[in-house]
Amino acid sequence: MAEQGDWFTGAARAWSVPGWRRRFAVWAMLGAVGDAVTTSLLPHVGGLVEVNPVSAAGQAWVGSVPLFMVLVTLPLVGVLSLLALPPRSAPSRVLWIALAGCGLLKIAVTVWNVVAIQSALAGSVVDIV
Repeated sequence: MAEQGDWFTGAARAWSVPGWRRRFAVWAMLGAVGDAVTTSLLPHVGGLVEVNPVSAAGQAWVGSVPLFMVLVTLPLVGVLSLLALPPRSAPSRVLWIALAGCGLLKIAVTVWNVVAIQSALAGSVVDIV
C-alpha cells in the first residue's frame, strides 16, 4: 500500500533521468502550449473559430481567447509533467494512460490548428474548422 501512495515522490528523480517517459512528457507539454498559442491565433486569421463548444464557452466567459488559453494551459502543463513518472499501481497506470491520451490529443490539435491557419492564410479555408 505504501507503493501506491508515493507515486509523486519520485518526480524529481524521474525528471533528472533521461528516458522515453520524460521525452513524451516534454512533447505532451509542448503540445499543450502549442494548442494554446495556435488557438489564440485562430480568431485573428481569416475569422476561424473554436469548434470545441466547452472551450468556446470558456473563452466567451473569460472574454479573451489568449487569457482563457493561459488559464487552462498552465495547470495542464503541470499535470502533464506527471507523464515522466513511471506508474506504480493500477490507479496510477490508468491516470498515466489518460494523461498520455490528453497529451497526444494536444499534439494533434496543435498540428490541426497549424494546418487550418496555413490554409486560411493561403486562402483555402478548410470548412471543418
